[in-house]
Order: sequence, then C-alpha cells, then structure tokens
Amino acid sequence: MGRRRMTVDDDVEILVHWRAGRKIRQIARSLGRSRSTVRDRIAQAEAAGFGQQGPPWSAFEWRAALGAAAAERGTEAGRFAVRMSLAPLHDEIAAALAASTMTTVWQRLRDADRTAASFPTFRRYVIDHIRAIDPARLTVLMPDPAFGEAMEIDYGRLGAWADPMGGRRRAVWAFVATPRASGLHFVRPVLQMDRRMWLTAHQEALAFFDGSPRLWICDNLKTGVLSADLYDPKLNRAYHDLAEHHGALIDPARALHPKDKPRVERAVPYVRDSFWSGRTFRSFEEIVREALIWSRDTAPRRRHRVHGISVRELFEQHERPALLPLPERPFELVEWKDVKVHPDCHVAIDRTLYSVPWQHVGKTLAAKVSASLVELFDGDTLVKTHVKDGRRRITDDADLPPDKVAFLMRTPAWCRRRAGEVGGATAALVDALLEQGGLTRLREVQALLRSRHVQRRAPGSGLRPRSHRGRANEDRAQHPRGRARSAPARAASRDVGRRVPPRRGGDRRGGGAMNTLQLQPRLKRLKLGGMLQTLELRLDQAHQEQLGHLGFLELMLEDEIQRRQNKSLARRLERAHFEEAQTLADFDFAFNPKIPAAQVRDLATCGSSSARNRCCSPVQSASARPMSRRPSATPPVARDAACCSTRPRACSPTSARVTSTARGSGGCAAISLPTL
Repeated sequence: MGRRRMTVDDDVEILVHWRAGRKIRQIARSLGRSRSTVRDRIAQAEAAGFGQQGPPWSAFEWRAALGAAAAERGTEAGRFAVRMSLAPLHDEIAAALAASTMTTVWQRLRDADRTAASFPTFRRYVIDHIRAIDPARLTVLMPDPAFGEAMEIDYGRLGAWADPMGGRRRAVWAFVATPRASGLHFVRPVLQMDRRMWLTAHQEALAFFDGSPRLWICDNLKTGVLSADLYDPKLNRAYHDLAEHHGALIDPARALHPKDKPRVERAVPYVRDSFWSGRTFRSFEEIVREALIWSRDTAPRRRHRVHGISVRELFEQHERPALLPLPERPFELVEWKDVKVHPDCHVAIDRTLYSVPWQHVGKTLAAKVSASLVELFDGDTLVKTHVKDGRRRITDDADLPPDKVAFLMRTPAWCRRRAGEVGGATAALVDALLEQGGLTRLREVQALLRSRHVQRRAPGSGLRPRSHRGRANEDRAQHPRGRARSAPARAASRDVGRRVPPRRGGDRRGGGAMNTLQLQPRLKRLKLGGMLQTLELRLDQAHQEQLGHLGFLELMLEDEIQRRQNKSLARRLERAHFEEAQTLADFDFAFNPKIPAAQVRDLATCGSSSARNRCCSPVQSASARPMSRRPSATPPVARDAACCSTRPRACSPTSARVTSTARGSGGCAAISLPTL
C-alpha cells in the first residue's frame, strides 16, 4: 500500500488537536495517522518553543506562528517548519511568479538567504497555496450557446494507415466541424492539410449541415489564419472570401488556448476512438465514405448531456432552423498568390504567363486564380482579368508600351501586303522568307521593309528610286543586314532601285569609322572581334582593287582564320614552356649540320618552285601535328604557309619566327610563317 504524502494542512491539523488537550493515541485515531507521525510533528513544535498549555489556536494562527519562529531561528526545524517559513513570503512569491519561473524565484530567495527550503518543498508550497487559487488557472463554465450562433473547427490526427495498393504508411487527419449548441459532428478525413482541402472541407461541412452558423471559430493554422492576433488577426484571403460568401464571421481562437473551442477539442478523441480505432480500410475513398456514414448515422444517436434528447433530434428541431441558408450560387474555389510583374510585362502563375499593363512593371500584385479566370489586383484595385484557355502565354497587346508593340502589329500578312505595294520581286522575296517560318525570318522581313530604299519606292512617299554608277555585280544586291541574297533578293533590289555606289575616299573614312563602331558589338557577340584589327586595311584594299562583296568577305575570313591559327600556335608554344623565342635569321644551323639550311630558307620564303609546290600541296600542317619529344634532324616546318596562297603576299626570311630549345644531344624547333 502506498504512503499518502503529508501536507501542511495535515501538520497544522495535528497541532490544533494537540493544543486542544488531546492525547497522541486519540489524535492518530481521529486523523487516520500513525502515532509515530503524530509524535514527530509534536516534537518539532516543542523544539520550536511551542507548548500544549494555553488557549486553542486556529490553523491560520499555527501557520503564522510556526513561520515566524522558523524565520527568527534561521535554522532548519524540520520539513514542516521549513515549509512554514515560506508563509511570510507568500505575497512576494506570488508577485515574482507573474514575471519569472518557479525555479528562478526559488533561486533568488536562496541566494539572498531568505529561505532554507529545497526546491521540491518550494514547489509544493507554490502548488498548494498559490497556484491553487490563481484566477488565470480557473475554468469558468460558459453559458449555453444560442442555436445557430457558432461552429467550432479543428484538425485532429486519426492515426497511420497502410495503403494496400503500395504498402505505404500515411498519416490520416480528420477535419472536424461541430455546431456549439447541438454538438453534431461532421468528419472529413484528409491526407493533406493544404489550402484547397481546407476550403473544400468547409464547403462539404456546410452542405452537410444544410446551412451556415454566423460565427466560425477555427484554429490558427496558416491555411486559415496568416497572422494570429487577439484583436486584429490577418486571415487568408480565400478563407475570408468563403466566409463572406456565406455571410459568416471568422473568430480565430487564441493561440495555445484550446478551451476557446472546447467542444471540437473534446470531439477529436471521440472521433478517433469511435470511428477510427480497430478498423481497416481498403482505400482512402472508403475512409471518406465511411466517415460520412458515421457522421450521419452513428454520431447523432448519442444523448445530449444538457437537453436529454439525442443530438439528431436537437439539431433537427432547434439548430437547423437557426442556421443561415446557403447561397444559391455556390462558392467557386479560388487561390490567392503574390506575383511580381517582370520587365516583359508578364507575371508567371502555374507555369503560364499573363500580361499586365506596363505601368505596373516591378510591382507585386495579388493574383486571384480560379478554375476559369485569373484576376490581378493592385491592393483593392482590379488591374487585369484573363480567361484561361490552355495556352502557356496569354498576352494582350494593349498591355505593352506603344513603341514596343510595333513589331507585333507588323504581322506576316501586313508584310506581304506592304511588299506587294513595293513590287513583284520584293513580294516574291518576302514570300520566300516567310515560308521558312519562325520569328527570325519575320524580323528580317520587317528590316527589309524598313530600309530607306523600300521607303523611297513605297507608294505615297513622294521619293524616286536612287540611281548609281558602277559595274553591275551580283554581290551588290545584299540583305539589309549584310548577308548575300539569292535570285529573288536581286530581283527585289531592282524593284527598289538599290545599287551599291563605289566608295570614295572622303566618304569612306567618315562612313567607315561609323560602321566600325556599329559593327564592333555585333562582331564581339559572334566572337569575331579580331576582324576589327584589319577592317580598315581591307576596306582600302577592296576600294583600290574594286573587289566585290564576296571578294571582300573572302579577305576578311582569311584574316580571321590566320589570326586564329596564330593564336592557337602561340597558345601551344606557351604550354610547351620553351625557354626563348628566336627568328629564323638567328637560328644556329651549325648546332646540327644535318639540318638543310638552304631548304628551310626556301620553304620560309617560297623561293624555289619546288619549295612552292611543297608548301602549297594539300598536306597536313606541321603546326597541327604533335611535336615529338625525340631529337629530330629536321625542324618541323609549317607547310600551310600563307605566303604560298593563290594571292601572293610579301614575305621575308627575317619575319619568320623560330622558337627553339635544346634537349639532350639534339634540338627541336617550331617555325611560324609570316602573316599579312
């Protein structure tokens, strides 16, 4: 048999009987205590200076006297005396507990030598004499609620369920809604507690009750309440719209105060025990179906503890007539999202782009997404409405800036009509480009129609085609962006009177510098920035030799190829870590007499016909072959020398560069032939 713990009241009661003149045996028999316990408490009182003689004391007088005696002595006079020493500090302890924990208050009293009680003794005193009468811990019974006034809502965990299809164990939760007055329960099992399921469960609950209470009391989960506050809670916008649609108000319970919705809190264990425990289900659809049957048939049969009738009868007779009727138009499930307007005047919602007026670029808008519509709000102002049609990009041209919408207005049909006004050849060229499809071709057509020559030929411009002098060349008819065109392009050039006039020195310098600046970013984007180094030189050469466009292009491409080869050779030489770089004139042929010096010089300068034939033969370049680590009698020579091309260029032996290093008894050399 367990021993019952002695309290302060038990100790005081023993002393009250003892001061009244009763014997130890009589006190033990009356109070149900052992004689040794009674004898021990009396001995502690006598040691504290109290006697049996004198007028009887009440329990309050004994507590005060023992506490004062223990405080005066400052010594431990037994467990009872130590606990009684806390009585004079009652008000101070109660005030300190309002701001600090029990451990902190006890520690501060011990550090100040104001009590000798241990923490368990201090804790028992607080529980028995302070916390027992704390008003904040008292439970006040609420008055009976009116019918149709409020509905309590909460989620509760039912348990784990093993899906027979895949064997996966999943947690099943229950959405429980309970009208306060009747106590009828609606249960909807769920696997996910997201925003859409939260709204769907509310709609199913209101349909089950065939009406809506005027007040919804919910928990502070994020799907319903974004920010909990006693006076101004921030509700989820879709949840607020649902309550407003049914004419109800939402009053979230205080955080960590389950007694604000006691009926639904007590209903969760009842649902878990009556509906879920001991049952097996083959599918989740069966769980939902059985929960609805339980809510309709099993739960309403229980007897109401106040009214004495079944919950079903109470709901049908009193609760249902007091509910608000459901609206004729059902609430459409919506979802609110915060979206940012990007620089292209669009927002992204569920992997679909929707246009927004360009004045709102950079703003964060509220998007109301339903099954068929997307509405965008700037605060409370409706900005744009789009109808979902399955496309991945929905754009209204009116939302774009006026100067940016011109490209979209010039459609392929507009381009064909415009080309027909210019001439037949231009129309044929435009048709040929547009038949290839794609946005790139449309931009090319628009650029063609924007050219000044087409504008001169266009009807109503008041300008005549511009003539030119010079020989006719098929390379003169070019695309506005500089690319050579086919036969329809040349025909279009005849329509617009476009001819490339011969360059003049004064005009070329100014125009050439301007074109160079314009071409620089484009060439760098194509990784052809090296062309700028020889562009001016090639322009002069093309003007002097009267080269066509294809000839000029060939020169520029040869320069670019040679530049890349030289760069590649320099990179390989750097990786080889040669010690020094020398020219062919400085090369020491006496180091290895077997090296044919005359033949090497002929190859470098293309001096003889045999050397020229060997240089121009289609063999692999020595610079492209890996160099052997073994000493070689003959240095590797670049056979694809530029000086041996079909267009001769000036070369000199001193311009050839030789990089050498001695390794062991032999040597190796790499010759880079001159470039233009």
